[in-house]
Amino acid sequence: MFDTSGVIDLLLIWISFAALTLPSTCNEVRKLSSRGDPAFEAFLRKALDVFREKMKDGLGPIPPLDPLLLSNLKINVDDDIVKMDLTFHKVNIKGLSNFEIKDVKSNLVSFNTKISFTIPKVLVTGTYSLDGHIINMFPLSGKGKYQIEGDNITFTFSGRLVFSLDDIKLSSLLLDHLEWRNVRVVELADFLGGGVFAEKIAELLPTVGKGMFERFQPKLAELTNTLLLNVLNHELRKPEVREIIKDFIPTV
Repeated sequence: MFDTSGVIDLLLIWISFAALTLPSTCNEVRKLSSRGDPAFEAFLRKALDVFREKMKDGLGPIPPLDPLLLSNLKINVDDDIVKMDLTFHKVNIKGLSNFEIKDVKSNLVSFNTKISFTIPKVLVTGTYSLDGHIINMFPLSGKGKYQIEGDNITFTFSGRLVFSLDDIKLSSLLLDHLEWRNVRVVELADFLGGGVFAEKIAELLPTVGKGMFERFQPKLAELTNTLLLNVLNHELRKPEVREIIKDFIPTV
């Protein structure tokens, strides 16, 4: 009869060894899944520098984003204090490519990445026309040049990574957060004919700058998201990326 005692002894030894090594193995996996890959995140930061240049030049059908040219933005305000129709006929937005990278995080185990950057200052200029009134007493009118400034604009994008036998790419990139702070109207030429009274009334119109940014925000988000996705995927096809992610590429 076949003696199984030796096999059982070996099996017990193997189980004991596995029990001793399993916790450390789990810890390594846990560490890997809870932190990003520094080399991959460093590469993404380099890719964002390429994105900065593409914002100035455009990419294929995507127009340049710095300066970004838009037209015919209409703002209608109807509240208890201000009622007005304001049209920006030409919109020239400068400063978008001067962004500062705030944070880049990646997780090659859960296949996601998050990118945040801020823009210190954006300058918006062009021409406008205005018609309306304040508290049904003071008429609002104006036509001419304008200048609006916004400080500390924050973008946050999250993306989904997809691995193949050859490379890695972002299958999607979504804008999670876009925030404008300290939006202010610097100039509204010929507003109420000018003068001290016009300046005082202009101080009562914070909704002008805020409303304008809210109006072109969707278009800006769409263009930025599309350009960023295209640039990052182009950069992710470079050979150096494969070396960084070689341990995560599926094998046949």
